[in-house]
Amino acid sequence: MFWFRLFRLGISFFHPGLDYKSNRSSPALTSPHLTSPFLALPCLALFRSNPRSLIRMSSPNLTSSELIALCDTTRRSFSDNFIPFTNLQLEKVQKSSTLVRSNRHSIGKNAPKLRAHTVLSELWTHCPEGFILCALSTYQSRLGTLKSTDFLRDMMEWWQGVEHPGGLSAVLVHYANILPGNNQGM
Repeated sequence: MFWFRLFRLGISFFHPGLDYKSNRSSPALTSPHLTSPFLALPCLALFRSNPRSLIRMSSPNLTSSELIALCDTTRRSFSDNFIPFTNLQLEKVQKSSTLVRSNRHSIGKNAPKLRAHTVLSELWTHCPEGFILCALSTYQSRLGTLKSTDFLRDMMEWWQGVEHPGGLSAVLVHYANILPGNNQGM
């Protein structure tokens, strides 16, 4: 019974004219094959393998505008007061800092990791707050898909045009020992 309800819900999701409770369809869905619960099987299989796939299909490569949108969402979570990082946030910043500190040649031929190293190093050098936001906003593997050559210019222009929360600046001071400029955090 549970799976049958899921099939009907799947049909209802893709065919809004179907009333899954009474098993009647609207006049727009008069064809008998549209009311078959087996239509939902491929959709359910896709949903079970990746539930977010039906909600939002992301492009394989990260764009500058997507990176800026992610960083802006993270920026809005900061206030003017310092709030300590959670363990997960601290781990993300530490991983990004470790990548920036690492020698580019030690990364080898891992192209996404090399690209993430380049992006994070440039951000750390020219916009440390952007480095923090980027480290908290996305994973290195996703950052490695950024193909834009203008990402730094775009990030700098965005950063100059938005409000700078005091709590974000305080993070740079409070967690200085784990950031790339200080080698004690390793």
